[in-house]
Amino acid sequence: MRKAILLLVGGSLIFLSTTVGRSQQLRHERDQCNANTQITPPKYRIAVRRNIKVSDVVILHISIEPAKADRGELIALACSLGRDLVKQKDMQVWIFSSYKLARSYIEVGEGNSNEAQYSLCGVYLITQHGAYAGQELKIRSDPKSYYMDTVIDLGQPPS
Repeated sequence: MRKAILLLVGGSLIFLSTTVGRSQQLRHERDQCNANTQITPPKYRIAVRRNIKVSDVVILHISIEPAKADRGELIALACSLGRDLVKQKDMQVWIFSSYKLARSYIEVGEGNSNEAQYSLCGVYLITQHGAYAGQELKIRSDPKSYYMDTVIDLGQPPS
């Protein structure tokens, strides 16, 4: 089953889905947050925080050290954010390896430099709306790839 999140941002509807383009094959994986308690989540710095009141969504851009951007640490970070921000019904967290690029990144994708795109390590999405409740993390299987091609289903959000 594919999930999609629709957001109203500044009068524009943003569609976030698990697809990345016709030529790209997505890998779908499952993991559980309680299975990643052995890994310490990387420390992060919030570059952007937007509260979209119309849809009750919080959008964060955060930065971490580039050396902390491996699969295990990104999952640990996503799970930690889910536990820390459990009161928020819907959240998008865009994870970057550069604070400067996190501040200037545009989610729609237009106008971002290649440097900004490669700085994007992952996107953590969480929603707590009934049948659509869930959390997932999108990452690159190959850090040198331009596209995020792996979607990790992290199960139900913390309650």
